[in-house]
Amino acid sequence: MKKIIQGKVREVYEISDKELVVVTTDRLSAFDVILPTPVPEKGIVLNKLSSFWFNLTKDIVPNHMISEDLKDMPAEFQKPEFEGRTILVKKLKMLPYEFIIRGYVFGSMWKAYRSRAITSSRRSWRSRSSHRPRRAARATMSTSRSRR
Repeated sequence: MKKIIQGKVREVYEISDKELVVVTTDRLSAFDVILPTPVPEKGIVLNKLSSFWFNLTKDIVPNHMISEDLKDMPAEFQKPEFEGRTILVKKLKMLPYEFIIRGYVFGSMWKAYRSRAITSSRRSWRSRSSHRPRRAARATMSTSRSRR
């Protein structure tokens, strides 16, 4: 078994020509720099989030995850420090794409959103020249009616 990748947050170990073990650490990075103080149990949280989505979508899109159970890992990883932060995966050819999804809009996207050049309902950019402002539909709840 050899470590083939030590990333900002994850470490990847090759255990055979068909399988890898991915360990999610507590390291914290910002702007591609690993910060000196780790966040306790951050790796466990990240690993659980990843496992949740891989399990939820496996019937839609096959993925690389084999197991998150330590019993299925090589003996070196069957230790308490690897519990909850380790997954066994198929070794696949990686597509070098990264997608970052954020819960906020800033900069020029914020200006475009405010001017309605981008809308969440269409989820696409519209030409400013073809843009016509529309009134936003609002859902309201009436409190004047009694419930039966």
